[in-house]
Amino acid sequence: MASTGNPKFSAAEWTKIRDTLQADPDAYGLPMRQYGSVVFASFNLRKLGKVKTGSSGERDELTFEFLASVCRHFDLLAIQEVMSDTESLLKLHKLMGPDYGLVHSDTTGAFPGRPGNAERLAYIYNRSLVRRSPLVTDITVDRTEVIKRIADNNDAIHDELKDLAKARAAYNAAVEEHLEKGGKRPREPKMSGLKMPGFLTFVRTPFAAGFQVHGHPGSVPYEFLAINAHLNYGDSDNDRIWEAEALLDWMLGKVRAGAPENLNIVLAGDLNLVFQRPERDRVRITKTVRQAAKRVGLKKVNVVLPFMFPHPNSKQRLEPQGTVFRTNVKLNQTFDQLGAFYNDPRLDLASTTADGHRNPQVWGAPGGPDYGVFNFTELFSQALKKKSYHELSKEDAHSLVRRYDFRVSDHMPIWIRLPLPAAPAVL
Repeated sequence: MASTGNPKFSAAEWTKIRDTLQADPDAYGLPMRQYGSVVFASFNLRKLGKVKTGSSGERDELTFEFLASVCRHFDLLAIQEVMSDTESLLKLHKLMGPDYGLVHSDTTGAFPGRPGNAERLAYIYNRSLVRRSPLVTDITVDRTEVIKRIADNNDAIHDELKDLAKARAAYNAAVEEHLEKGGKRPREPKMSGLKMPGFLTFVRTPFAAGFQVHGHPGSVPYEFLAINAHLNYGDSDNDRIWEAEALLDWMLGKVRAGAPENLNIVLAGDLNLVFQRPERDRVRITKTVRQAAKRVGLKKVNVVLPFMFPHPNSKQRLEPQGTVFRTNVKLNQTFDQLGAFYNDPRLDLASTTADGHRNPQVWGAPGGPDYGVFNFTELFSQALKKKSYHELSKEDAHSLVRRYDFRVSDHMPIWIRLPLPAAPAVL
């Protein structure tokens, strides 16, 4: 049973939430349907697995209806933290209606049948605007690159693995004896404590799929490869940095390759990057992008990374004004990112530089690009507490969050709106 200290939202509370949202969706960052635009989104839907009943992590019917109503506002939605059991994902997809397609990865993060942090990555897309292209792939690092990294870090890797090698040898000998003589199967040595000196492979392999956005009659579609990533989370900053650098190398290498491969990369996901001090952290991230571009031989990087900067013209309620969007429900981290590395000059309108938005006046303007976070923390607080989340006491804020950080999610969906491809002018 769900604990009485963290009760689920009642039907009456969901009614208050819906009424509050409908009264002013812009204030909470829910993108409304606009003719001539497409909305990309990313959402870490915490532990989206088997439909649970009678548990503290229960997503009941009203919660699923709320999530489906929100997700219908997005034309291409990248979802992270889909579990091995896809029951909840399929339920959400069905509730969104027949106009939406679905594709998801196999589990990653654990060998089949063995313990680990196994997750899937998924896309739900609006078939009226977005179409699948044939390409589906994970982001793999080929054997040659892995061997190079092992050779470059041979001594450090040897030091880290020497004790494990002895334990593995003893384990393998014990398994052979078990297979020959029977008895209790030996316990496998733990791998979780290993600290590798460099990147070898992803903890959870990112998942990529090709898509096209079709626009006005006579226009050329946007062609892009969407990459859905949930990078490593844990005590080691190095692991996250190495994964981010490896992912950047792969993406920018794709952009550099150009035709016949997808010319544009859309990156969506929970990157778990530290972004507590934006002024400092965006300098570090910009430097990382430039270094990756040099490694793959790309002289110029066209980039759209709006969530690194304050929105110049947001209609969304922000506390304090002029700050970057926060993407977790406690409103103190920006773990999630959504952006693009591109060759298509039509995306120049939404581009960013190391110093901010190249065209700040267009963001949020009629017919222009836009971006935001659907801040359901602020929505729930205004609907149920009649005040901003930032005005709640620490105790009240904690109690409110505990009612939905499992049942809804501990992350909030982020989104970017782009104009649809336009037909060329007739002279």
